[in-house]
Amino acid sequence: MNFKNNVLLIGSIPPPIGGITIHIERFLENCNNNPSIKIVLFDYKKIQFFNSDKTKLTLWKGIVFFFTAHIVHIHLSTSIKKIIAFGCKFLFFKKVVYTHHNSIINNLKLHQQLFKIVNKVILVNSEKINSLLLTEFKDKIVEIPAFIPPLSVTQLPEFWKNK
Repeated sequence: MNFKNNVLLIGSIPPPIGGITIHIERFLENCNNNPSIKIVLFDYKKIQFFNSDKTKLTLWKGIVFFFTAHIVHIHLSTSIKKIIAFGCKFLFFKKVVYTHHNSIINNLKLHQQLFKIVNKVILVNSEKINSLLLTEFKDKIVEIPAFIPPLSVTQLPEFWKNK
């Protein structure tokens, strides 16, 4: 039996190009051919659902996928958007993974509440993270560098090679 884990990723892919959008794009590319996992991205900036191969899904198919997802993986930077984790966990009974891409925590109380409710916290750099959070939630926190190598490399145009 082929068991598929359905994962809804909440974040954004390029354009625009940025560190987190490239991370999510490469994450999708690396998971695209994995038969044990099905990932759909909800790009909150574009208000659009995408398959792991970056083809667009209809809003209806995206919503249906949300309800069949086992895990919601959140890559959100602003505090107010992180409230989505509360709803996913308590209203829809989803396992929630939160990736914190910044090395700074501006609102300690908010992040204490966030870390309490999520199932797993991924830190890309724990160097400047408040030691209280690292101690209190050590069983939930895993540190994984954000860099994901590209599956293919695009060559520079000849114009740039001669500079």
